Parts: sequence; C-alpha cells; structure tokens
Amino acid sequence: ADFAVIRPYTARSVRGIDHFTADRFLTDNLLETAVFDFNLKYDTFEPFDCSEIQSEELNKYPFVVAELGIISEKTLQPFLDCKKPCLLILAGAESEIRAITPQIPGVPKIVFEEPWQTGNSKFVLINAAIQIELEDNANILFFKNNQPAAWEKENRIVILQLPEKNPTDFAKEVLNRLVSK
Repeated sequence: ADFAVIRPYTARSVRGIDHFTADRFLTDNLLETAVFDFNLKYDTFEPFDCSEIQSEELNKYPFVVAELGIISEKTLQPFLDCKKPCLLILAGAESEIRAITPQIPGVPKIVFEEPWQTGNSKFVLINAAIQIELEDNANILFFKNNQPAAWEKENRIVILQLPEKNPTDFAKEVLNRLVSK
C-alpha cells in the first residue's frame, strides 16, 4: 500500500447524512482523489479510537492519513511518535479542554467559547475554537472565519476546519504535499 488510513469509530460514528463531515471529506474527496487522480493504494485501520494504533505500524507506510473523533494525549500520541508524514483531520472532533493545546502540531494556544458539559467533565468540539495561535514556522494552508483552518508544520498537516468550497481541490493540494515528502 502507498499509505495508511486511520478511520476510528469515534469519527465514523458522527458521519452525517445531510452535512459535510470529516469522514465524508476523507472518503468522498481525499480517498477518491488518491485512488482516481493519484493512482494510490491504501490500507485502512478502523480502531475504536486512535489510542489503539501503534506508531511502529504507521512507520511502515510512506505517509499516514488519520481522522480523529476524540482528541487526547493518547489519541494523538501515535501520530506524534510516527516518523512519517501525517495528515491529521481534527474537524468535528471533541476533547476535554485541558487535553488539547500542547499536543496539536504547530499550536501553542487555542481559546474556546464556553464548552458544553457532560457529567463532571467539560468537553468542547474543536470546531468551537475562537482563537488559534500558530507557531511562527507553521505554514497556513487556508483560513476560515479569520482563523487558521489548516496548516502544515514540518511533516504534519492539520485540518481543524473543513473547506466549504472546492474540497476536492484542497484534497489534491494536501495529497501533493504528502506525496512529495
């Protein structure tokens, strides 16, 4: 296979019928483009969440494409430890606030609106970010609502918000970046 795809249940389970989700972007834009335009083959891993993935397994592939339904230190760690280029699709993911900022590549700080609560824990959808600060050497790929929505930091590409227009063109741009590394 030319690359690995990680589609955890926590991301697949929120795939909407009537709206554009990270999983729909992954399957309908990114993977279709990879197969039909780039002639690439991929292996798919479908764990419950990304904490079940081992970075050693990911290192067997030239690059990795992963969507995360839940963001935490444990779900991000396999991709932070991976030595290969990684695309991290975080759009629509949720996290406990304290778990987010230090682990996302290129992001020293994210500010959120008031989170919604479940039980005793405070959770927030990553899409609710109202202020995102990037490190100086992060290359912004596009903005949404005057905030960085996707960026590249070293060999990591992070998609925090999905493009509203031309998602297939954006998928081609991202694949070009991954294939050329």
